[in-house]
Amino acid sequence: MTKMYSEVMRRFAERKFLSKRHHLTYCCHTGWPYLELDSPLILARFNAAIRQAVLHNRPSARVYVRGQDRHFGSMRPSIFRPPNDSYPTKCLLEAERDFAATLIKQEAAKRFRRPNLPALLQHYGVHTSWLDVVDNLYVAVWFATHSRQRDAWISKRSGDCGWLYFISTEGPTSCLTDVDFRDKHHHLSTRPHSQHGVSVTRCGNHWSNTALDFEEFVVATVRLRCGPEWRLRGFMASEQFLFPNASEDNTLKLLRKPRASKLLRKIEKTHGFSVRTLGNL
Repeated sequence: MTKMYSEVMRRFAERKFLSKRHHLTYCCHTGWPYLELDSPLILARFNAAIRQAVLHNRPSARVYVRGQDRHFGSMRPSIFRPPNDSYPTKCLLEAERDFAATLIKQEAAKRFRRPNLPALLQHYGVHTSWLDVVDNLYVAVWFATHSRQRDAWISKRSGDCGWLYFISTEGPTSCLTDVDFRDKHHHLSTRPHSQHGVSVTRCGNHWSNTALDFEEFVVATVRLRCGPEWRLRGFMASEQFLFPNASEDNTLKLLRKPRASKLLRKIEKTHGFSVRTLGNL
């Protein structure tokens, strides 16, 4: 995160009218600056403030949001997260390409031949060099206030922390490629469409052992305390909507077939990886 955007966060937290009415604090003692706030209305205002600050400096940038139930102090795509960091970056990327290329040959459905297949697979449990983000503040809040436990999404208890990250596609020295599934992928891939999903990766796939993190593209971070004011209700805020089952998501149905999982395990074995290095469908 650049000093410029840290200043945007600090100045927003120091707005006298807001700070008198709400809990609004700028925190930087952790080495990763963040805002702590208590109101969805204030979050909506800050969403506008940080987006406009980015676009003022980089008019061609896009700003997305990512919700997480925990803060890890980094922003790595899933294929580079521990324990995968014990493998060479080049080998991980080769395995990603091999799985995508073989899946295209194996599956008759034409949607798998669209560009950037790993971006789609990332949304279905495959570990790739792409990062899931969303173009919807409400969906990001849902992910910040829920955690994955025993194959189900559980609403976090009141008082627990959730995290939101605002990510720009243009950083100080490089940029990100983004794929908006609503524009680029078939409607039969229901999950990313219901989530307003987007995937991002480094332009030109420029990865190295020292450049595996998206932290430079994070322009702001928000910590919120889970509570009734953050709860989204109704079917469209349910796991059933955001993660449709195979009867409603044809791409999930195809990827859940045993041959797809066998292929994933085969690619792992070919590259000398442990089981589930490339995720699980």
